[in-house]
Parts: sequence; structure tokens; C-alpha cells
Amino acid sequence: VPIRGMVPPRKICATCGLPDSRFRCKRCKSVDYCSSNHQKEDWKMHKKYCPQMTAPRDSASLDESFRRGKECWKGERPIETIGFLEEARTVIAGTDLRSLPMNGFDYLELFLCLGSAYLCVDKPDDAIRIFEEGLDRAVIAGPVAEATQSKFLGMLGISHREKGRFNEATKFFNRSLQLSEKHGHKEDQVRALYNHAMVYINQRNFTETLPLLKKAVGVLDELWSSYDSIEKRDKFSDDSLFRLPMMALEQAYIFSKQPMAALEQSEHRGSRGLEL
Repeated sequence: VPIRGMVPPRKICATCGLPDSRFRCKRCKSVDYCSSNHQKEDWKMHKKYCPQMTAPRDSASLDESFRRGKECWKGERPIETIGFLEEARTVIAGTDLRSLPMNGFDYLELFLCLGSAYLCVDKPDDAIRIFEEGLDRAVIAGPVAEATQSKFLGMLGISHREKGRFNEATKFFNRSLQLSEKHGHKEDQVRALYNHAMVYINQRNFTETLPLLKKAVGVLDELWSSYDSIEKRDKFSDDSLFRLPMMALEQAYIFSKQPMAALEQSEHRGSRGLEL
């Protein structure tokens, strides 16, 4: 059975993430493991996707491969995600997205999921390749996809940060922030600010970190004030998008030796129902 799509060349174990794994599923020949025990352990999850991955290549349409890939991504199965979405991407490669409804806007999620899956298996170079292609296609899609362009820019920033290319990462985070501010997408603003701050916090550069995190928390406060129901505020308390910037600002105050500011931030976080 031919391998469907592109499989990470380092043969990463689907159970523990160990590279250069020696065992491979004999049915689909697409998923690798470091040991027979890890292969057996993973079978209860992999068996859901394995039969789909052994289907003949021409039996799956673009939409079907896309659907299967998203299902794998939601199931936190990045390796199977890559297999299905690379196949769908191959189909798209020969298609002018401008001939599709909304210039192919609905397929931009494919590139976001695929690039993110590559990041999950420690393949930032492949992630960059996918996110750049997705960004190009989002530009083709036009104004309807400007918010999605912001997401691609943010993911490119994360990918370059993972490679240690901090100057490149900063440029992408700034561009993502500009687009999200233009369209008033506050959640994307928070992501851009927080991820940009992580560039500096890992270098213990709190002079640059603190203003970014303060601004992120300010945007979160605006979001909190706009929520008019208990359900929305409960979501706020449960979502890592909201929790992480609050916690990071508190830690940044501690590391920069500002204990009173850290205490105030801790109390502020608690007022939003955000526990450690």
C-alpha cells in the first residue's frame, strides 16, 4: 500500500514523539513507533484512522481528505493529519482557488491545520513552507480572508521563533497584530502580543516583555467587559488563550523584581476566575 501524503522523514513515534523510530504500522505504512509496546498502546486510537489511510488514493476527493484530516487534528493525531491534509493539498495545488466559491476561502483552514500539525511533530521548516503557501492563498482570496492572513502571520512568527529566528518572528507578530487591530479581532491581538512576548521572556528581556504582556492583558480586560453572560465568562476562565498572558505577566513581574506589581496582577487574575 503506498504511503498517503507526506510523512515526517524522522519517523517520529506517534505515542511518545521519539525521533528515528524503527517500527511502522504494517497496514497503512504511515505511522511510526519507537517500540512494539508503544505501537500496541497507540492502536486503540490509530485503528480509527488506519483503514481510511489504506484506501486507494483516487477514492478520496479533496473534501473527503480535508474532512478526514480535520477529524484527525481534532483527535490530536498530528501524523495522520499530515497524511490526509498533504493529500488534499496536492489536489489543491492544481486548482486555481479563484475558481472556487469565495476564492477558496473555505480551504485556508487546511493550511492552518497542516502547518500546525508539522509544528506538533517538531518540523518547523515544513510548517513555515505550509504557512507561507497558506498566506499567499489568503492574499489571493482577498479582503474576506484578511483575518485569516493575521492567523498565518502569527503562526509564521511561532515557527520562526521555534527555529531561533527571533528577528523574523518579531516581524511576523507585528504584522499579525496590525491586521488584527485593523479588523478589531481582539483574540488574535492577544495571541500576537503574547507570542511576541515569549520571544523576549525566554531571553529574560523583561524591558521588552512587560509592555507586550500589559497590552495583551488590557485587551483581555476589554474582552471580559464585553461578555454579558456567565457562560461567556466561564469560557474566559477555562481558555488558555486568556489564562496564559495573565500568568505570564505575573511571572514577568516576579522575575523583574517587582513583587507589588506581581501581587496586584495575581489579584487581578483571580478576579477573572483564572486559577494557576
